[in-house]
Amino acid sequence: MNASSYPALLRLRKGEVSRLSGGIGRGVAVFEGQVWLTIDGDPRDIFVAAGESHDFDRDGDVVVQAFAPSALLPYGGPRHQRLAAEHRRIDAYQLTREAQQARAAAMARLAARALRALGAGVARAGVALRRVLKRRTAPRPGIVAQAASHWKAFDHGAAA
Repeated sequence: MNASSYPALLRLRKGEVSRLSGGIGRGVAVFEGQVWLTIDGDPRDIFVAAGESHDFDRDGDVVVQAFAPSALLPYGGPRHQRLAAEHRRIDAYQLTREAQQARAAAMARLAARALRALGAGVARAGVALRRVLKRRTAPRPGIVAQAASHWKAFDHGAAA
């Protein structure tokens, strides 16, 4: 199954209107925004928000108007029936479990990546600390002797 067999996601700007082919076995799923559906010959006004879908229960064209910038997926018809036959049906519980497993796997990958980055940062900090410590060795004897002679000269000069 390739991605080209899926119908295109329809994006509407606020207030934009579009016409879809309705009919029993067809419907629309809204992923973003909120839309108002009017079906020819149906007196109802149907509002569908993000995360909701609506299956058409009668034949007739459908007018869709977006109340906010919206993304929706029209589905159904012969193409949808063919796709449904190719895929197993999945219930909400199973879909939730699969989503939770996918989320847990993604979080585990993210945590592993963060730990690797942290380990690399600690290793770089260790190398930098070793470099600093190598530079900070005990003062050279010549410098200590010079400081002592200056101190003696200062001390003798103050006593006189």
